Amino acid sequence: MLQRPKTGFSLPVNDWLHNQLRDSCEAAVAVTAGIPFLDGQEVRSLWNGFVAGHDHTYWMKPLLLVTLGDYVDRLKVPSS
Repeated sequence: MLQRPKTGFSLPVNDWLHNQLRDSCEAAVAVTAGIPFLDGQEVRSLWNGFVAGHDHTYWMKPLLLVTLGDYVDRLKVPSS
């Protein structure tokens, strides 16, 4: 084992987005779709295509939409 070359590993991000994190991802995508300078229909289309597996979208693009939506949602100032 000590003489063996290093090997990499992969994280199951695709599985997480489809399963454990799906509800929070969909909420974040809804926020992203509501950003005025983005095409909300295209945002939803990319996410829905990823979830359905129709367009063989690599998980990185949907994850970027999720990350942006989560970030924008966290920037909202709570109303008092």
